[in-house]
Amino acid sequence: MNKVSIGQSEIALSLIIYGVWRLSDAKHTATAHIREKIDLCLSQGITSFDHADIYGDYRCEEMFGQAIKEDPSIRHEMQLISKCDIALLSAKFPQRRVKYY
Repeated sequence: MNKVSIGQSEIALSLIIYGVWRLSDAKHTATAHIREKIDLCLSQGITSFDHADIYGDYRCEEMFGQAIKEDPSIRHEMQLISKCDIALLSAKFPQRRVKYY
């Protein structure tokens, strides 16, 4: 799959970016199944993955990390895109009373 460069930088992303927003909502959330999804993406040339700490009620980044933990060498084959500083209402953060960006 072709890649697209970001500006004048050496950073290049795959033309298709796999979003993990609903990773924790999937029917199969076992680490091995998530790893299969990642491997399938990589085999198709999809090397860029969209993350945010809030995805899956703050669980998706950890789930993704656990899936690549056994073979961290694949981390060098991918680009991780993330967002932060979005504060959602969540049982994980009971002190938050207002959702804000």
